[in-house]
Order: sequence, then C-alpha cells, then structure tokens
Amino acid sequence: MRLSLLVLLVCLAACAWCQDATDTPEVPAPVDSTATTQDSEDAKLQAQIESLRTELNNLSEAELVRVATKQFDNAQIVLGHNIDLLGLMIVVLGVMIALTAVILTALSYFKSMETKSQLKQLAEAEETLKDLQTNVQALKKESEGLAEQMKNDRLKDREVKSDESDLNKQVSEKFLRNEELLHLFGQKQDSANDLLNRGNALANLGKYEEALVAYEEATKRESDYADAWYNKGVVFDNLDRHEEALAACNEAIRLKPDHASAWSNKGSVLGNSGIYEEALAAFDEAIRLKPNQNDVWNNKGNALSKLGRHEEALAAFEEAICLKPEFAKAWYNKACALSLMNQKNNMLASLHRAIELDEENKSMAREDDDFKAYWDDADFIALTEE
Repeated sequence: MRLSLLVLLVCLAACAWCQDATDTPEVPAPVDSTATTQDSEDAKLQAQIESLRTELNNLSEAELVRVATKQFDNAQIVLGHNIDLLGLMIVVLGVMIALTAVILTALSYFKSMETKSQLKQLAEAEETLKDLQTNVQALKKESEGLAEQMKNDRLKDREVKSDESDLNKQVSEKFLRNEELLHLFGQKQDSANDLLNRGNALANLGKYEEALVAYEEATKRESDYADAWYNKGVVFDNLDRHEEALAACNEAIRLKPDHASAWSNKGSVLGNSGIYEEALAAFDEAIRLKPNQNDVWNNKGNALSKLGRHEEALAAFEEAICLKPEFAKAWYNKACALSLMNQKNNMLASLHRAIELDEENKSMAREDDDFKAYWDDADFIALTEE
C-alpha cells in the first residue's frame, strides 16, 4: 500500500517538476557546459525523490489514505464538470441539427414554389411568343399586300389630283406602322425593295425629304434599281429640284429604256421647267410604251395647250376621260381648252362635269386665265358661284 502511494506521489512530483521546467524560461547554455547542466538536473530530481520518500515515511497510513482520497475527489469533481459540459454540448449540437433540418426544409419548400412560379411564367411567355410570331407573320403578309398596292398605284405628277389620295395615305400610314413593328421584333432587314416601298409610303404622306433618304439608300444598295431612280425623280420634282429630278429620270431610262413611268415623269419635269416641246416628246414615248395611262394623256394635253395647240390638247384630254370617265382634272382641262377655242356651250358642259366631280374646280375656274373671256358671262357666273 505504501509502495503504491509512494509511486503516486513520485509521479505527481515529476509532473510538478515538468511544469516548473516548462514555466521557467530557457536560457541557452554554453556549448561547453552541457554535461554539467545535465548532472545538476539529475541531482535535483534525485533530491526531490529522496525528500518525498522521507515525507512518505513520516506519514501514517491514515494520512496517506486521506491524501489519496482528496486527490480522487478532486478528480471526480473535474470529471463531473467535464461530463456536464459534454452533455450541454451534445444538447446544443442537437438543437443546431434540428434548426438546420428546419431551414433546409423551408428552403426546399420555397425552392419548389419558386420553380412552379418560374414554370408558370415560362409557359405564359411561350404562349405570348407564339401569339407574337403569329402577329408578325400576319404583319409580314399585310405589309407585302400594302407594298403591292402602293406599287400598282405609282406616284403621280403633282398636277394630277388622285381621287384615291385619302385611301393612299391610309394605306401608307398602315404600311409604315407595320414596318416599324417588324423592325422592332427583329423580323425585318431592309432590302433595296423594302426601302423603295418605305419611300413610296413616305412620299404618299407628303414626307418628301424622308422619302428621298429612303430612295437614296435603295440606289446605294442597288445602283441599277430603275424604279428607285424613277421615284427619286418624282420626289425631286415635288421639291422643285428640277435639274436633279431630270437627272434621276434619265438614269432610270438609261437603266430601263422601256420604263414608261420614267418617261412620263421626265415629261412632267420638263413641263414644270417650261421646256414643252421636249416634254411632249417624253409623253409621246410614255404613251407608246403604255397607251392606257390616263394621267399621261392629261399631261400631254397640258403640254399641247402651253404650245397653243388646243385642238390636239382637246383630243388628248378626251382620251384621258375615255380611259377614266371620272377623271375630274381631265374634264377641267378639257373645259379650259374649249374656252380658249371659244366653244362656250361645250366649255360650260365640261366645266359642269368637272365641278360635279370636284367642288374645288369652282374657285379655280373663277381665277383661271383660261376662262378670262367668260368671267363676266352670266352662265359662267351662275355655274361657278358659291
């Protein structure tokens, strides 16, 4: 029993010595005193062991049991504290695991809800895209139809009033709106023909400068595009830029010698410039290529009237009326020719028909020098009064 207690105390003393050795700052020993220092430490340890042995021999068996019991109780207290701490840590860990499970469950729920919402939005987006694609295809077809309609109704000389001008404007406005939507959806890449159609729509709306930009771009993309050059000539003429208009018409004719509309527009440009003989030749060529153009016959009659060739002019106006019986401008011009030929009754009949077709011809006739000889005539006054 004593031997066991002695061993225990020796171990405790050794631990205490190690602690002291750890707490004591190490001082580097000189290289030549290593063996001496080791011997000194061994001597100290031996002395401590002897001291403990002496104390142990002096203690009674009861005291030794008391000391050992005290050390054991201290160890139990420390162990109890550690066990309590470990239990607390286990409880905390359990709570953390439970919280983590709750958080993961919540996240999974919200993720599933978000996925459902996204799937619903995706389905709605797909339906919307299908509707847009359907609308875009409809817009494409409608734009093609409107472009064809504008193509069939070519730009006319500004002296000729089109009875369908309001309808042409509506068609042009709708065409431009469709084109803007197609560009917005990325479904439109402008070709030379697209630019030509855009220019025609703008010209029909009286936006000549914008139309000219479209035609210019069309001729840049296709320099041999005769229709684009022809329409440039029309717009230049409407802007009173006659030299540029004539150059554009000549280019269209050079590219396409049988372009009847280009010959007609060339005649209009020359007529607006006062060059009536050349204008008449251009109108004749246009009629030769395409005889059924009522507006060209009307413009030919105007050129003949300017040259004083009233009987030929009258024949040209009658041909225009024959091609289009409700051509108000041709009836008015026919009345002018008859007035200059002093054929009052026929003049009044033609003027009456012109006024029936267009009320604006009343005020025009009261100020037109071609009717100057009848301004004081009672029948003329009765016909043209408001």
